Amino acid sequence: MSGQPISILLFADSVLGIHPYDWSVQILLNYEAGFQTAAACANITGKTSTVFPIAALWTLYNFPACSPYVYFGQRAPREAAVL
Repeated sequence: MSGQPISILLFADSVLGIHPYDWSVQILLNYEAGFQTAAACANITGKTSTVFPIAALWTLYNFPACSPYVYFGQRAPREAAVL
């Protein structure tokens, strides 16, 4: 990868073929902008199947030397994963 990072929404659409819902677009744009981002959403809304894969794969695609930290807050005790 050279030059500027690809937009997260362009990556989701053109690379992954995913078209996120409006609410997840806002989350992804905040993540792309570098804001601390959390999502409190109902079950089975697409957090794990849509938002997380887009954010994680976009990060690894644009910043291959990084190690994204993922926090799953629904389990007790809470678990974390490093990709």
